[in-house]
Amino acid sequence: MPIGLRSKSKINTEKTPPVKLKHLWLFLTWPSRAYRRFEWWCISKFLQTKDIKRERVTLRLHEMYKQQKELALLYYFRDLALTTRVEDQVKADMSVVKKMIAEGADVHACDDMGQNLMHEVARYHGAEMCYFLLSCKININLENDYCVTPLHVAAASNNSSVVEILASNGGLLEATTFYMLQTPLHYAARYNSPSSVKKLVEMGAVLEARDYRGRTPLLLAAELGRQSAGAMLLECGAKVYAIDFTGMYGISAMVDKCPPLALKALDTCMEKDLRNRKQYYSLQFLEPVTLCNDISAKTTFTVLEETVRAGSGNLDIMKHEMIQKMIEVKWRQFGRRGYIKELAAYIIVLINWSLLCLFHPIDIPSDEDSAGIRQPDDIGIIAVEKANEVLTVLFFIYQVFDEMREFRSNTRRHKAFVQQRMKQLEMEFKYLELLSEEEKEYLYNEREQVRKSSSLYADDMWNYFDWFSILLMMITLVVHFVIQYQYPQYKVERGILLSCTLIIVWLKMFKYCRVLEMLGPFCVILAALPKDFIKIAVVYVILYIPMVCLYYHFYSGPYDDITEAIRNSDDFDENLYGHLQQTCFTVFVYTLVGDYGYETLKRISYIRFGTQYFWFTQCAIAYWIIISAVLLLNIFIALMSDTFTRVYENALLVSQFERAAMIVSLENKLPSYWKKHHLIDISYNYAPAAAFFDEDDVPEDDHFEEEIRNADSALKSIVTKQMGKKDKDLIKYVKEKMQTQADLISKILDRIESLQSSSSRLEEEVIYEESTSARQSSSSSSSSSKRRASQEMAKRRESKSEDSCKTQ
Repeated sequence: MPIGLRSKSKINTEKTPPVKLKHLWLFLTWPSRAYRRFEWWCISKFLQTKDIKRERVTLRLHEMYKQQKELALLYYFRDLALTTRVEDQVKADMSVVKKMIAEGADVHACDDMGQNLMHEVARYHGAEMCYFLLSCKININLENDYCVTPLHVAAASNNSSVVEILASNGGLLEATTFYMLQTPLHYAARYNSPSSVKKLVEMGAVLEARDYRGRTPLLLAAELGRQSAGAMLLECGAKVYAIDFTGMYGISAMVDKCPPLALKALDTCMEKDLRNRKQYYSLQFLEPVTLCNDISAKTTFTVLEETVRAGSGNLDIMKHEMIQKMIEVKWRQFGRRGYIKELAAYIIVLINWSLLCLFHPIDIPSDEDSAGIRQPDDIGIIAVEKANEVLTVLFFIYQVFDEMREFRSNTRRHKAFVQQRMKQLEMEFKYLELLSEEEKEYLYNEREQVRKSSSLYADDMWNYFDWFSILLMMITLVVHFVIQYQYPQYKVERGILLSCTLIIVWLKMFKYCRVLEMLGPFCVILAALPKDFIKIAVVYVILYIPMVCLYYHFYSGPYDDITEAIRNSDDFDENLYGHLQQTCFTVFVYTLVGDYGYETLKRISYIRFGTQYFWFTQCAIAYWIIISAVLLLNIFIALMSDTFTRVYENALLVSQFERAAMIVSLENKLPSYWKKHHLIDISYNYAPAAAFFDEDDVPEDDHFEEEIRNADSALKSIVTKQMGKKDKDLIKYVKEKMQTQADLISKILDRIESLQSSSSRLEEEVIYEESTSARQSSSSSSSSSKRRASQEMAKRRESKSEDSCKTQ
């Protein structure tokens, strides 16, 4: 933007002669033609007004020119910031700045937002310009319309040098912004500026300052996922257990938004006493007593809940010692007792359904007239059967109510969390003009994620299996009683449905076995196998359907064209390919290398096609056996083996995750007063929790070999890319380079030894000459001889120092 008029002539405001429009036009030297036309229209409107004199128009234009000239420096620095965003490239020309000041630019001028030059310099410029403005006595604590000081801007821009200068020259470290009440340290955490965080803390900034929501800088960094700034705040000693006014907890927010930062925060909650071989776990920091209040208890997820919500894909937090200790404590508090109760109730359910199936076998002959009537000697069995049916119905009702209670508690808790989180985001959306574009986009994405988020109950696939089993049990019970007392002729259909339900009910037992240390890893491995089964099933169906069509097309019944003698022979079985259902099963038997009726296919081929086309039947049989029994079956076994190897490494950890999920589920079912009791118990009896620690016991890293393999592959790819070497020549290339380096190092060592030996000989010669010169000086009395000896000794010392420097 231009500075203004170049003419320095003064304007006489007393009795100024009328000025023509073409003279007024010279005052407006704007770069844009459109803006020039707009100014022309404004001036013409002024001149058309009868009450305004032309002299006042001239004064107004002069004021406009003067104002533009005063803001010239602001426009200059703003243009630099817009054209070059890189910090190293934003450098103002000092000569241009001084020239503008000489032409009338005001250093203390402010723009329409209330910002002065220090706001612009603090953003991208260095210490030189900052010192220059300080020499001009500029106000470094000037607040703009939103109470943002230059120190806020420097902290947000990670400009640590300017932060130090401003803080050491009277900058207010605790200045707060309008509405948000955030200090420069909040701004440094908000915009992920670790250098500014470190410098502000060194200069004396308060680490636990609170903004309008009661958030500390660390809590703000955790909520926004600012890992670098959060890690620096932790190094500076920020408290990890802070809670804001809305109930948001610090470590929980870290687990949700920034897991690497959560790991560092959890490390600060542990302390090792090497003298007494003790390790202390401050579990009260993970779930403080303040979570007992109504707002936090309903709207805030604990650290363990957030870990479970993160899913089994993020196991780094789950394997942390603090989380493992919390799982151990909660399992001892209420987890084991609640698990045993649920397991005992479900074992009774299994016994009831098993007895229900055993009491009604299909192979017992029954008369329709005497259906449901037993002999007097079976009165004991009748009583047990009726009691079992009553218990089956009662425990079915208990299962339904227990599942509905869990569903309702999880849904209410998640709904309260979503409402509270949306309120927090709405508070941030009130002042979007204070935020950058990146922050606006982050808040919009966060709002969408909160709206689409699901509860812990919906994320657990076992709950869907529970509802499926409950629905199947309900249908089976209704069908059982209807057929038992109304339609006994359908007892076979009832038996099939009852058997299928019994299988599903027993499969649900894996839900309770997954939390045990012995069976948990096995259940995890079994849960991972269905994915491989689905993959191979899709491929199998693609190859299976055309083979079924082929066999049904050529070899299906009826066999009217085949004689009765052939059909009655032992080599011919018309039940293998007689109908579509039989054909489908027989084609599947090929995969298991079972009896597929080769002689039957041979006789059908001879009769229908003749002997000249029997080769087609042989090719079809060989093709399907090779594809299904050899290729697909072995691929399926290889897939399961690979899954077992891959899952087994983290199977124990995943079983711990399943135990944590069970603990969270049981905790959500507890009444509020029991939750408060357990929180108080943790805060008083486990603050901290002590455990034995041996410094010599180094835990094995399960992922060490995997990290080595990843590093090896990464090294290979980097060297191959940089050096143009292939993988097979990589080891040879590295060995050659290492041998070259070893030879060079050996030569350097030999040279050092030779220099050391030469320096030792030189020292001996110098000592001998000094002793000789000393004897000569004592015998000689002339001063000239002493002077020459001292000069020679000085030369020898200089040569010795030069040799020692070369040796070094």
